[in-house]
Amino acid sequence: MIKKAGGHLFTSQFYPNSNTPRILLSDEPHFFPFSDYQFISPISYWDPAHFGLWISALEVALMVMGSTYLLRHSESTAQTRWVRGLLAIYLLFFAMAVVWWVSSAG
Repeated sequence: MIKKAGGHLFTSQFYPNSNTPRILLSDEPHFFPFSDYQFISPISYWDPAHFGLWISALEVALMVMGSTYLLRHSESTAQTRWVRGLLAIYLLFFAMAVVWWVSSAG
């Protein structure tokens, strides 16, 4: 029941009836139901009109640099496997987002 409710909340926030994804950080209360505070930033991590491409590139670069650091300084093969696995999952989701973006643009 909780998973189903969470799924409905996720899809209602990120995929409303329009084609434009709504992000919780842009116009929804951050601490709902405890507060109605909203922080509306001029910088967006997904909207190219508000530096979205730059922020995405920065995010990927920081993730790859952090993973490289962790791979070089890991003390066991288990840590190395975890870092490689998490990096692979991250890059897979990023690739899926790029494919979705390219396919929805045309």
